[in-house]
Amino acid sequence: MTFRDVFEKYWCPISPDIKPPQKDNGLVNIFDNLLTGWRYYFITLALLSLSLLSSFRIYFVSFGLLLIVSLSIHWLWGWAELPFLGSSLPMVAGSFVVNSLTTRFIYLLAGLSGVDLLTWSGVGWYENSEINAAIASEWLSISPLTCIAIILVSLCFAFIVGGFAGWLIVRPGLGRGKVFVAIISYVLVDAGFAFLTGLGGGYDVVFIPDLFVFAGENGLLALSFIVLAVVFIGLYGYNQLRGSRFGLDVKSKADVSVLGRAVFLGCGLIGVAGCLLSIYHEYMYQGNFLGIMWGYWPLLVFLIAGSRGGSRLFLGVFVLMALQYLIRESQVFLRSYLFFPVAYMFQLETGLVILLSCFYYLKKVQTQKNDSFREAG
Repeated sequence: MTFRDVFEKYWCPISPDIKPPQKDNGLVNIFDNLLTGWRYYFITLALLSLSLLSSFRIYFVSFGLLLIVSLSIHWLWGWAELPFLGSSLPMVAGSFVVNSLTTRFIYLLAGLSGVDLLTWSGVGWYENSEINAAIASEWLSISPLTCIAIILVSLCFAFIVGGFAGWLIVRPGLGRGKVFVAIISYVLVDAGFAFLTGLGGGYDVVFIPDLFVFAGENGLLALSFIVLAVVFIGLYGYNQLRGSRFGLDVKSKADVSVLGRAVFLGCGLIGVAGCLLSIYHEYMYQGNFLGIMWGYWPLLVFLIAGSRGGSRLFLGVFVLMALQYLIRESQVFLRSYLFFPVAYMFQLETGLVILLSCFYYLKKVQTQKNDSFREAG
């Protein structure tokens, strides 16, 4: 039974004749067939080989997480045509799972096994979190199977919680037009963000046990493999769904409930990315989930990749990672020439890049519409 068979059994029957539309308004029109056929396996082996290099692993995890979120944004914006502006909420929801649920479960198991932990209730949750996380990590180091099981369960729960959080802030706008969807998701994301952050321990840093402690120095490599697996599951899953009856119903906006399920699927994968991000950092801090990184950068990838996505998403994320590097390096150069804190330059330069991309995108859309009118006339 294939991935599509499992989903279609519960969502709706397959329609093999459905083909995605060929219209595309992306900024990049190259490498359309980069990830087809044998190229999938070639690129997979190449990424695995690169991830073996210790200097590349950090960039690979960041690249993979941004690609996961961009895949979901492409599904929501490009296929479902829902202008979802709250992607940072599913991210923090996924982090909430590993921060609050998984960590408490680990502390409970460690306590039942006779491990002496400091108080982890009330203010002790964040005041003693660093010490408790270190003690719990040492306990987990002798039980690799427990670590693997906890990681997999956490990712599954992150998918559910992230999907529900995204659906919750979009549901009031479904069926009322794209503008209302954009407004309601943008307005409610801050309320959901504050609520989940409060449940996770407030705005203080809360440390998380090292779930890859069993791998020793290869913990980052093991995390890279999981990120890579999630990327390809997302690629394969969304491709299968687009070629199904469910994908056709989403595209035609047949029913509000269908759009709600599409939002749940898209935000669920974003929640998995949020869970992996906190596992990678080994702590949860609300500053890691601000909208500029996980809201606007994936949208910029969508502007670069266009509605057809595919291999263009890889290219878009690569361009964005390079832009982030250049923006951060420019702060060092501009530090001695500015009269205001250089920390704001990241936001200012990011906003400038987004504005220029939007202007170019709209100009391209208008050009294509004019061409269509000429052909019709």
